[in-house]
Amino acid sequence: MRHCYSQLTWADRRRLFHLRERKVSVAEFARQLGRHRSTIDRELKRNAFHDREFTEYSGYYSGIANDMGKKRRRRLRRLRRVTAHELACERREAAEACALLTCQAARD
Repeated sequence: MRHCYSQLTWADRRRLFHLRERKVSVAEFARQLGRHRSTIDRELKRNAFHDREFTEYSGYYSGIANDMGKKRRRRLRRLRRVTAHELACERREAAEACALLTCQAARD
């Protein structure tokens, strides 16, 4: 059975930021947003801002978290799965190109 899920929206992230400021537990975040605890925990770990020079500014900020999430989605969308047939074709083409270059090098 397939599971449908939706990405966290900017409104979810803003609410998460405000709940985080009030020092609400992750379980309570999850209950209020209607998400699983692991989703909230992963969001806080992945999209938190870290500054080495000014550590007092490190933390979870909704705007930064939203930008980081968008960049991650954009990067992952570029990846695509390759079938075994496509992989075999690419390997065969690479082997043929290698053989052609070897022949040309031998002639020169």
